[in-house]
Amino acid sequence: MTSEARSPQTDRPVTTPKFEQVVTHEVELLEIAVNTDLPDAVFAPAFPVGSVIYDQKDRKHFEVTHDGTEQVYQPKSNGLQGTVFVYHLLWIASAVAYLFIRKGTI
Repeated sequence: MTSEARSPQTDRPVTTPKFEQVVTHEVELLEIAVNTDLPDAVFAPAFPVGSVIYDQKDRKHFEVTHDGTEQVYQPKSNGLQGTVFVYHLLWIASAVAYLFIRKGTI
């Protein structure tokens, strides 16, 4: 009979794990170059004409013109928004006036 310790699940001899030595290296990068053969235009794609772009640095909106340049965006009035507001204001005022006239308080 041997005096080796045996694992109860596998009935194999129990061996102690071997620890590997870990080596750490510190490296400081001084210069790196990636994709040096690509032109700078690849990293600055052109936006479609008429696009409105928000520049977070300047906190301004820009619009792309037909020649590809960007100019400060000036929103165009729709005209319909004010008309709809006045329409709703008139019918609400008319309804309130009708209710007052109906009760005879005016």
